[in-house]
Amino acid sequence: MRRATKPKNVPACSSCRKLKVRCEILDDLTQASLQNVRCHRCKTLKIQCSYESMDRSIFRTGPAKMTTSLVPTVSIPKIPAPNPAPLIRELSTVIARSSTGQTVVDMDSLPTHIWQFYRGSTGDWHYGGIFHYEDSLDWAHPLGAIQQLSDRYNASVASVVTRPRILAAATSRSASGIDRLDEILSPEQIKHLLEIFEEKYVPWLNFSLIRNETNPSNSPEPSSSSSNITFINSTSTLDLICCTIASRHLRPSVRSVVAPKLEAAAEDAVSEILFHPVLSESIESIQSLLILALWAPICGGSGSNRRDGHLLLVSAISMAKNIRLDEAPERLSALEYLGSLGHTFDEVQMADTANKARLWLSLTNADSLLCVGHGRNTYASRFRSSTSTSLFPMPTPSSPTLPTGLSEARDTRLDLFGQILDATEAGLKVPLNSLEDVPKWYNDIHEALQRLGHLERLITPLPVVSDHDTFYFRMLVILYRACRLLVLYHATFSARMLFMYAGRTLNLSIFEGIIPHNLDILMIWSKDAFHTTEANLISLLEVDVSLLGTSPDITFHIISLIVTYLVSYKFYVFNLRYKASPFTHDSVNAKCIARCIGVLNTAAYSEDHPAVRCARLIEGVQALWENREEMFKLGDAPVLRPEDRFRVTSKKPGYYKDQSTMQEAFYETVEKNLEMLYKPAGPS
Repeated sequence: MRRATKPKNVPACSSCRKLKVRCEILDDLTQASLQNVRCHRCKTLKIQCSYESMDRSIFRTGPAKMTTSLVPTVSIPKIPAPNPAPLIRELSTVIARSSTGQTVVDMDSLPTHIWQFYRGSTGDWHYGGIFHYEDSLDWAHPLGAIQQLSDRYNASVASVVTRPRILAAATSRSASGIDRLDEILSPEQIKHLLEIFEEKYVPWLNFSLIRNETNPSNSPEPSSSSSNITFINSTSTLDLICCTIASRHLRPSVRSVVAPKLEAAAEDAVSEILFHPVLSESIESIQSLLILALWAPICGGSGSNRRDGHLLLVSAISMAKNIRLDEAPERLSALEYLGSLGHTFDEVQMADTANKARLWLSLTNADSLLCVGHGRNTYASRFRSSTSTSLFPMPTPSSPTLPTGLSEARDTRLDLFGQILDATEAGLKVPLNSLEDVPKWYNDIHEALQRLGHLERLITPLPVVSDHDTFYFRMLVILYRACRLLVLYHATFSARMLFMYAGRTLNLSIFEGIIPHNLDILMIWSKDAFHTTEANLISLLEVDVSLLGTSPDITFHIISLIVTYLVSYKFYVFNLRYKASPFTHDSVNAKCIARCIGVLNTAAYSEDHPAVRCARLIEGVQALWENREEMFKLGDAPVLRPEDRFRVTSKKPGYYKDQSTMQEAFYETVEKNLEMLYKPAGPS
């Protein structure tokens, strides 16, 4: 006799839908069984099934109006689908809403496996999916994971963006569909945008823009100064790129017309540089790629169309090496040494060499900035003086040396930021593969944190005592704390991964193998990271909002990471104590995060500015915390308990049906070696 399974048009139960697993009813659907209907999976695991509370008639009469719910007790209204557009991926239409009706977070945009974790009793997490998952974000490299999460989330809630080349071609005067700079903007507009870039964006670069002085094919007249922006060159790629980035400051009515044209022209110019690098190798081309690596035009380039700034930067660094720009710091160091011996040099030559050295240092800093936290290797080699001194005068705790002028202030930031990134890279390279590595792992992490702590003493007073670029010094402090967070995160994450892949200690209150010098170092570093994050969030609320929008795009991913870590830490404490701890200062943090969202939205120059995408993601992450009681219900029983993962011989039916034979063998091997691996650490 054939079993009467549930009709195909009946939706899966909420538990199976969360895990995206097969949901079926294998029992005969008799009048008696309908009184307590459950799907086969929920019945086998003895967990609550949403079918028990559904209208029984749906199993007899066929389809009923379906209400989707990804979070228990949270209703989800229908949202009209966007108008179809060619080559645009379908947008998610499933939005979870809180009881007040405000948007919480787009659940479909989050990684699928996030809904396969459940909480049981206090401190007890359960995982109901396979051990490895294809859509997992690589949280070993948190900035890269945050960037991917931001792209997924914003792609599902943002409006469809038309490619700028399509918009530009509609009103172009040129047959190719790409206009020149002087055909897009008037001379007054060009001059205005170049002045904006010089005032607001060049301080981030920490060098004066270098323009071609004499080039018959590129400049009809020589420029008297490398920083002179009164002369407008309609064929200059550098001027085009600067105007493209600065166009975000135009009025919306003007920007909507000229920004797509500028971006289309910039794309065309960059393509020419990349496809013909030998002909395009010049200081202007290198600077153009550096600028676009740090700031993407705001009228496109998000989601699946987002540019990889680091690829542009690698091309710029390759060109710089070809024209021996990487030797400029060494040449400057040699000239300064000879000058100290009484030799004299032409001032123009010294200034030119110094500015090229600054350009190379800016390239190396940008390379490190776009690599830390992403799992990438830097492409440029950082300059290290043979005399162990900096190229430019630096403030020290023992001397009253302070940057006196604008140029000195930027040189100070350039050098200090390079040292911060250098110490961060050293900390992120420290491995932890076994308990035997713990002493060296601890010493190397501690050394990196000490280097960062020494730099903190130098940079913390600068926003107060410097007469120039106060905002940019404040942002340097924020970037420093973010780098410190990355090192602390790497250390604690490495320890957790060691226990995840090699087994776990029987004492849940402490990782017995990781107590170097009898220090509960994981607790110490976790609190350090939390305090660093809190201080950074507060510092962010104190910066000049009118200039925050000029920050390089990576800065907003860093801000997203700061808030995400803060919320994650609160979940960690919540899981341990089964309640929000006063230690996490939830009400204070919530107000700070709310104000941070407001600051970001105020700082944005347009609706597709990176600050808006950052604010949107932060709002969704904070909403997860605010709806924590609805997300984690004891009624949603776990599929796989952590302790069962290492007890393969006593597993319950169905617990490991998704685990491979190789993984089961791995767990058995781990179980046999637990006692050997987790002996208490001896004296150091």
